[in-house]
Formats: sequence, structure tokens, C-alpha cells
Amino acid sequence: VTQQFILYPNPTDGYVTIIPSDDAPDDFVIDVISVTGALVMTLDRTENPDLSGLASGSYILLVKSTDGRPLSLLRVIKIN
Repeated sequence: VTQQFILYPNPTDGYVTIIPSDDAPDDFVIDVISVTGALVMTLDRTENPDLSGLASGSYILLVKSTDGRPLSLLRVIKIN
């Protein structure tokens, strides 16, 4: 994990904003992973993912390059 990404608001009840660092690749994907390790969803590059469909709880957002290289781990709390 080498890149810095900023995520807010946290906690959230829906949309979050992800700001990539200047040296982040143009294309990346985001895996949303539950605390149990289950892959909940995969999103193409977006700076405003919608998490409103998720149950309340903690999630990890694994930001990866399109070739699967991990770039950043972000933790988010989803509230209703």
C-alpha cells in the first residue's frame, strides 16, 4: 500500500468522497470488504462511491490499480 487517498465523511450514511493523491494512477478500482473479510462490492474508479445500500457497520475500502496492485486501505463506518 503506497498511495494516499483521503476519504470523507466518515462515518457516512451514503455517499463518500475519495480524493486520490497526485501520484495515484488514472484508473483504479475499489473493493468494499466487510469486517468478516467478505467482498461486498467492487466499484470502478469513482470519487463518490454510494455506500447507502450497505448495512450499518465497519468496512474496508481496498483501492487497487487495474492490474490488482494494492494502492491504499481506507476504513469507513456506515451508519443508517
